[in-house]
Amino acid sequence: MNDLQPNVTFNSSHVRKIVFSVAACGLILAAIIWGHALWKSRQEWLLGVNARQQNRWEEAALYFQRAILWYAPGNGYVFRAAEDLWRLSVEAEQAGRTEEALNGYRALRGAFYACRSVYVPGREWIDRCNQKIALLMSEQVNPLFSEKVKTKEQRRRDRLALLQAPARPREPWAVAASVGFAGWIIASAGFILQGLNPAGGFQGRRAVLWSSLFFLCYAIWLAGMWLA
Repeated sequence: MNDLQPNVTFNSSHVRKIVFSVAACGLILAAIIWGHALWKSRQEWLLGVNARQQNRWEEAALYFQRAILWYAPGNGYVFRAAEDLWRLSVEAEQAGRTEEALNGYRALRGAFYACRSVYVPGREWIDRCNQKIALLMSEQVNPLFSEKVKTKEQRRRDRLALLQAPARPREPWAVAASVGFAGWIIASAGFILQGLNPAGGFQGRRAVLWSSLFFLCYAIWLAGMWLA
């Protein structure tokens, strides 16, 4: 038994080095992905600014929308693009170009919804767009009799209710899926590091604990993905 102790120490130290290396690589990869998103967002925003200066409305709106789609936490160019796309839409609305204004508000709203994960970024922009879209749609002529008999305010409220209806994914279940996946990975590592002994056998209670956690987190992960 004494002859095995150096090997156990060596193996534990080796595993810790591997875990540290993997964590470091993960952080570096995350930094690279964030930097790439920032650079692409800035590039699209600048193209949008240039197109707007040349009065190319549709191109500018498209570039600003693309800039938002490169959302990453802390990316200020996303919200610069949102502000510019909002102004572009307001200008179209004030000029009487209702369809262009609607397209702009919808593009801004849809861009932030496309970036959602465990949370929805840009909620204040989504709320502002909902109000504008509902108002502009209430002013449009609808051939349906059931819509004609309604007042403009009734039509606005109806459309606003539809726009504000909860949209998938359901955030609590999205969080559960993320937590379940992280727990599943940690439980897998815990079972390997603490649930097994150097000879390849099981470490009794530790093996039971980590294997139970493994299956529990796996079930939470699947349930979260299904219900989100």
